[in-house]
Amino acid sequence: MVKALFAGISLIFAVSAQAQNEFTIKGTVTGLKDSTVIMLFRSDGQVMSSIAQDTVFNESFCFREKTAEDKPEAVMLMARDKDFPNTWLDVWVAPNAVCTVSGNNKLLRTWDVSSNIKEQQILNRYKQATFDETNLDQELSIERMKKISLLRSGNLSTEDSDKLKKEMAEVEKKTGFSKTHYL
Repeated sequence: MVKALFAGISLIFAVSAQAQNEFTIKGTVTGLKDSTVIMLFRSDGQVMSSIAQDTVFNESFCFREKTAEDKPEAVMLMARDKDFPNTWLDVWVAPNAVCTVSGNNKLLRTWDVSSNIKEQQILNRYKQATFDETNLDQELSIERMKKISLLRSGNLSTEDSDKLKKEMAEVEKKTGFSKTHYL
């Protein structure tokens, strides 16, 4: 009897210790279509490693994962969809933290992230100060990626290709991208 009680108490401590490093990210973004894949990444400073992915259902997604350490860390949300900018949303997580993400478009860098994590609150102030510029950059990124895709398709006449390259140069001036090779 004593052994069973000790085993039960040990199991409770083991489960609660393991759950202590868990974080949750709950997202609701108006306008996201079902089947959009939202991916969660962690960076070691040089390489982004995939942690998990979730498929949007009813404009919502959710992640419940473990932190790499026993302190706050930044993770990144990205979307696998042609209508999203080629960028990510930084989200600060911490053991036992619940973060909520909300938005109403596909410009994910300016989605709202709510949590009680100090680093996220600082990032949110910066995001508010650069909101218009960040959204413009994301819109231009989407436009740029669509034009690159058209150029790579090989379905354009020489005249249309030249016209599109000129349009690309204009987009690149606005975004600060240097001249790139499209084909």
